[in-house]
Parts: sequence; C-alpha cells; structure tokens
Amino acid sequence: MTKLENKILCFIYRFKIKTVHWVLLRFCYIHKMDIYRALDNLYLADLIRYTENKTDKTKTIIHRTDYGSYAHSNLFVDNLDKWKERAIGFILGIITTIAIRFLSK
Repeated sequence: MTKLENKILCFIYRFKIKTVHWVLLRFCYIHKMDIYRALDNLYLADLIRYTENKTDKTKTIIHRTDYGSYAHSNLFVDNLDKWKERAIGFILGIITTIAIRFLSK
C-alpha cells in the first residue's frame, strides 16, 4: 500500500463518512487493491463488527479471522430504483475523486 492510498483511507475513516464501507469498497475496486489488506491496515475489522443503515438499505458485515479480514457487503438489500443506484455510484465517484485530489497535493 502506497502512502497516498494509506492517506486516503485514513482521511475517509477520520471524517466518518456515513457510507464508509461503500467508499472503501469503491476505492479498493478503483485501485485494484486487496480489500483484506485495506481492512487490516485500518483495523476496521476490530472497530466495525456489524453496521446496518436502514435509510440506505445497506448491510455490511466485517469478519475477523486468523487469516485476515474480509467484508461481505450487500449494498442493495431492498429493490432500489436504477436511478438511485446510479446516483449513489456517482456520489461515491465524486467523493473518491475529491479525496484523491485533496490528498495528492
């Protein structure tokens, strides 16, 4: 993990963004980084055992094992409209882009 990636993940966690698991998963997908390694580096598995946000219809379970951490995310538990899915993805993209540009200066 590079210093920039570590800074971005710490930035996301420090400000306690409501959908921290979405941003984390999206960040790891964009940068093709291993979710297990990211979770271990931030110790999120020790801090967040189970989070459920009823307004966003999201559930994330983060498990801790002897081999590391892994996250199981079911982002859309209920049937959300396609425009809501696209809006959420768009907002996450903006948040990630701003975080990358802010911390890369």
